[in-house]
Amino acid sequence: MEIAAVEEVGYRVEDGGGNGAKAGTNRFAAFQRVTKRAAVGTPETDRPGEKMFIASTSSCYDHTPVDPGDDNFQVYHKVFEGLKAPFEQPIECLPIYEKMLEEDSTSVDIVNTMLRGPVAESTAAGYKTVINRFNGFCAERGFEFPNFKKEAVLRFMHDSYAEGAGMAFFAKIIPALRLLETVLDVEYTELSPQVCGAANSLRRERAKTRGIVKKATGYSYIIISDLIQREVLVHEDNLERVDAFHFRSLVRAVIIYFTFCRFDDYSRITDREVTDEGTYIKIIFCRSKNDQFGDNSISVIPERPGCAECPVRLIRMYFRRFGLRFGGTGKLLNFRLKKEAGRHLAIGEAGICASNATKYTRKLLDKHEYESKSFTEKSMKVQGVTELLDMGESIINVMVLGRWKCQVTPLHYRNLSMKFRLGVAINIPVS
Repeated sequence: MEIAAVEEVGYRVEDGGGNGAKAGTNRFAAFQRVTKRAAVGTPETDRPGEKMFIASTSSCYDHTPVDPGDDNFQVYHKVFEGLKAPFEQPIECLPIYEKMLEEDSTSVDIVNTMLRGPVAESTAAGYKTVINRFNGFCAERGFEFPNFKKEAVLRFMHDSYAEGAGMAFFAKIIPALRLLETVLDVEYTELSPQVCGAANSLRRERAKTRGIVKKATGYSYIIISDLIQREVLVHEDNLERVDAFHFRSLVRAVIIYFTFCRFDDYSRITDREVTDEGTYIKIIFCRSKNDQFGDNSISVIPERPGCAECPVRLIRMYFRRFGLRFGGTGKLLNFRLKKEAGRHLAIGEAGICASNATKYTRKLLDKHEYESKSFTEKSMKVQGVTELLDMGESIINVMVLGRWKCQVTPLHYRNLSMKFRLGVAINIPVS
């Protein structure tokens, strides 16, 4: 009988600690033996269609195997549809959660959330590369994984540095491994002060040669206002004539400028979260990096009477042109476009990514011979915060408007302002 799928092959050599040519030869021979067994097949499980795992007998692999075999190998088969075990570990590594799923296989989504650990999903995904690399290192050098020891971490950092790993990599090692220990419920951490100190030292050493850090730069709102005049307002009586791609780019730039939101936040806004309150537009950000526990953050964009490029007026035209409704049914503002019968229509259920958004905005800037290379999807946020602070608005007010939890956050933008720096530097006495 053929195994349904071999998901993971690991190995551990008892002789020589995993070093030297002899140990390497033994590891390769063991690998060949176990893959041969996989090709020949093992007794069928009592659950048809289940995948099987081939893994080394170490640390977390303590579940009764389907086929014990020899050579320190065991075969595992537990698979639950939709399960996302942390860092691709067999569920046998997590016996408590394994038991939960055995008792109720419909609770996979709940278990997935619990297994993610106390970090955002995007953060966990960022750590996965480090963990997978460390996993491969441990397999190659004969160290235990996932219940690693500090010697393995120190040797891993040593070899990674020798191979040219950068500063960002060493910044992730400790938090990534700490998350792995948290998920595995390790009682005594191997991330001792010595290990943490070594990681910080290597990171600091790499920082000496990283060069100048490139920050996102602001983009003048005067240019956006000019483009609104030239692309939208000239067709105010017939909005069908406005280039749909340019219209989308301009509204996105305006909303980000006035709300200080991230592109990721904007990409989630639907017409359901946008309401017209008469003298202002209200936007509710249901979930964002600033609000990971779902308190719901509110932003307002007030009318600018007498201003031709009034942002509220522009947003109302945008909604009218693309069939969006204030407090509507959930159509995305950052929608994709399709051409039908000579018209560009919004696909309200599908959005565009940041790279495409930037591409279309740069095309618009190039069309009117404005510099486009420095524009990114963060440019308008940087510009909005910086200009408001340069007007003398207090840090705490800017913090509230930007939906941040800490007064320090707006300072990251103010400190980039040359106007601010010059205003402070001019006060240095010369006599």
